Amino acid sequence: MKSIIIVLFSIILFEPLKGNEMTSIEHSIRTVFEQADARNWQAVEETFASKVLLDYTSMAGGEPLSLSPSEIITSWKTVLPGFESTHHQVGIFDIELKGDVAKANVHGLASHYLPNPAGDVWTTVGTYDFELAKIGDSWKITLMRFNLRKQDGNTQLATLAQQAVQQNKVQSKLALPAEDEALIHEFFQALEALDIKRFMRVWAENGQQIMPLSPESFPQELIGKNAIYNQYRSLPDAYSSMSFPRQIKSTSTPGLYIVCYQGIIPMNDGGTYNNIYVGYFSIENGKIQKFVEYFDPYILEAAFGKRLQENFNVKSAIAASKVSFVSEGAILTGNLYRPANFDENKSYPTVVVAGTWTSVKEQMANRYAAELARNGLIALSFDFRGYGESEGEPRNFENPEWKIQDIRNAVTYLYSLPETDKEELFGLGICAGAGYIVGAAARDERIAAISLVAPWLHNETLTHMIYGGEEGIAKLLQQSAKAKESYAADGTVEYVPAVSTTNPKAAMYGAFDFYLDPQRGAIPEWDGQFAVMAWEKWLNFDPVALASQVNVPALIVHSEDAAIPDGAKMFYQQLSGDKDSHWTSGSQFDFYDDQAKVSEAVNKTVEWFGQ
Repeated sequence: MKSIIIVLFSIILFEPLKGNEMTSIEHSIRTVFEQADARNWQAVEETFASKVLLDYTSMAGGEPLSLSPSEIITSWKTVLPGFESTHHQVGIFDIELKGDVAKANVHGLASHYLPNPAGDVWTTVGTYDFELAKIGDSWKITLMRFNLRKQDGNTQLATLAQQAVQQNKVQSKLALPAEDEALIHEFFQALEALDIKRFMRVWAENGQQIMPLSPESFPQELIGKNAIYNQYRSLPDAYSSMSFPRQIKSTSTPGLYIVCYQGIIPMNDGGTYNNIYVGYFSIENGKIQKFVEYFDPYILEAAFGKRLQENFNVKSAIAASKVSFVSEGAILTGNLYRPANFDENKSYPTVVVAGTWTSVKEQMANRYAAELARNGLIALSFDFRGYGESEGEPRNFENPEWKIQDIRNAVTYLYSLPETDKEELFGLGICAGAGYIVGAAARDERIAAISLVAPWLHNETLTHMIYGGEEGIAKLLQQSAKAKESYAADGTVEYVPAVSTTNPKAAMYGAFDFYLDPQRGAIPEWDGQFAVMAWEKWLNFDPVALASQVNVPALIVHSEDAAIPDGAKMFYQQLSGDKDSHWTSGSQFDFYDDQAKVSEAVNKTVEWFGQ
C-alpha cells in the first residue's frame, strides 16, 4: 500500500460547548489527535467510520485516499513513532450539524521534534476539514482534510522519522529537573500576573525569543533582554488578565523542553484572543537562553488585524544597530536605535544618550535610547572610553573630561549620518551622565537642547557633604594621587569595587540595590570596578558651575527622593536660557529601570525637544 505521511494535531478547545452533540463531535476529533500523539492506536482506530477519505494533498501532493481504519493506523505507524515526540495544538472550532451528519473546521499547529544536525524541528500550521456521521451513539470520522498554510524548519524530518521506524530506533527522553520545570512555570505565571519585572527575571541577559511563523507585521526575533522587555512591557496596560494552560515535556537534549499551551486573553474592547502554541525552551544556568515560540499567525491576524502594533508593542521590538566611531584614537561601540517604519530618505530628530558614572550602555542608556526611538527619534547609546565594548585605557577610569569629549565625538558621528536632522540634535543624560551632557552642550553648539534625568550635579559644597567633609575629601585625593603614581611608574591600575556593602573603600559604599541585583544593574557586561586614581577627576568636576555656560534649552526631570536634588536646583537657578523642570516621585534607581518612570521621563523629554 502506498505510504502516507500525515501531520496530526491534538486539540485544545476554545469555543464554549454547544450541547451534547457538539460535545460528542469535538470529543471524537480530539480523541484522534490526542491518542495518536500518545501512540494509542486502538483508541485512534475506534474514532473512524468503516471508510475514511484522507486528503493531505495540500502538503504531500497525490490524490485523496479512501482507507479503512486499520489501513490508516498501519500507515501512521510508519512515521509517527520515528519522531522523538510530536506536539500539536488545535483551536477555533466551527461546527455545522445537520441531523446525523456534521462538518467541522479547526485551526491546527503541529510541531515535530527529532534531534538532527540539519535541524531538530519541523512545524506546520493550517486548518482541518472534518466530516462525521453518527453511528449508534458515537460520532465517527468519515473525512479528514488538511489545508497547509505555512511551515517552518527541517522538512526532511518526516523522512528521517520513517527511517528511524524502519531501523527500530527509539529516542530516550531525559528526566524533567524540578528547578527547570519551576522556571518555565514562573515564565507563564509572571505573564498571568501581568508582572513584567518578575517576567524579566527568568531571562538570561543575552536571551532570545524566536517566532518563525510570525505574520509580516510582527517580529520574528527578539534579541537580548532589552528587546524582550520592549515587546512585553505594555501588556499590563492593554489586558486585564491572561491565562496559559500548559503541559511541559522533556527531550533527549539536556536543557531543552517543549511546552504545549494555549493563550486565553480577554481584550479590553471585547472578545477574547485565544491562540495555540508550541514553545521550545532552552535553559542554562537557571535562566532561559532561548525560547522558540510557534503560534498560529492567522488567528493573531484575525483577532487584531492592523492593530497588531498597538496591542503587542511590535514597534518596540526593533533591534538596535551596532555601530562604532572614533574618539581620541579609541574605537567606541554603541547601539543606534531608529524609529519604527524608518525611512532612509528622511531625516529625524536625533539624541545622544549618556548613562551614569561607571556604567555601561546595557544598564540604562539602551533603555532610554530605545524608548526615544519608540517616540519617533533616532537615539545613540554607547560605551565611553575604557568601558564595556569600547576601547580605551585605563579601564573603568571615571574621567569627566574624557566622557565630555566622547559625547562630542558621538555628536560628530551622528552629524555624519544622512538620517540625522542637523537642526534637531539633542543630548540626554541620566544621573552623572547629565553632568557630562552639560559639559558637552556648554562647548558644542551642534547640540540644540538637553534633557537631564535624575541628574547628579555636584559642586564643592555638595562633594564635601557627600564624601565626609575636608577630611574625607583629602583622604580620597591622597589615595588617588598614590594610585596615579603607581600607574605612571609601571602601568598598574588600582581598583576598588564600584559598589559594595562590605568594602568601605568602594566608590559607592552601601546598599545600592540597582547595582547589586543581577536582574537589574549587576549584569555581565559591567565590570563593577572603579579606578582609584579617578577620584581626583571626579571630585574636582563641577557641573553646577557649567550652568552659566549652557546656552541651549535645558530640561530637568527629577524627584526629591532621588540623588542630590539640591544640586539640580542650584544648577537650574543658574541657567540663563530657556529652561523647564518636571519634579515627580521615585527613587534614583527608579529612573534607571522602572519602565513607568523611564516612560514618564522620556515623554517629557520628547515634548521638550519638540518645542
